Amino acid sequence: MGLLMTIPLSSSRLAPLFPAIAVFIVLSLPMLIFFKEKVAKKAHMSLQVFKNESKMFYKKMKLFFATSVAIPILVAFFFFNDALITISNNYSIYLERVFAIPDITKNIILLIILIMSAVGGLAF
Repeated sequence: MGLLMTIPLSSSRLAPLFPAIAVFIVLSLPMLIFFKEKVAKKAHMSLQVFKNESKMFYKKMKLFFATSVAIPILVAFFFFNDALITISNNYSIYLERVFAIPDITKNIILLIILIMSAVGGLAF
């Protein structure tokens, strides 16, 4: 929705920034005003407790990787997410430097990439 809202403002680089700042401030104010963090109890940590917990953690991780059917899904998620983040971070630089494409077109391309990634994520 944010990309669709800023398409009319894509004539300059700074124009989408000002409405985004205003919307961010309005949407973050309730959290800033009403959220009260509880004081956490401090735990006493010793080297022996740390060693025992570390050994337990590594045993659990080894067991998880040995028996879990979620490992292929996690690996696929990692590569899928990595590809999406790389594309969304670098595509605008590439399109501008190589093809001299205007910002409105880059905005629409990113919108299509995100929609197709959501469809691909659901399909696969």
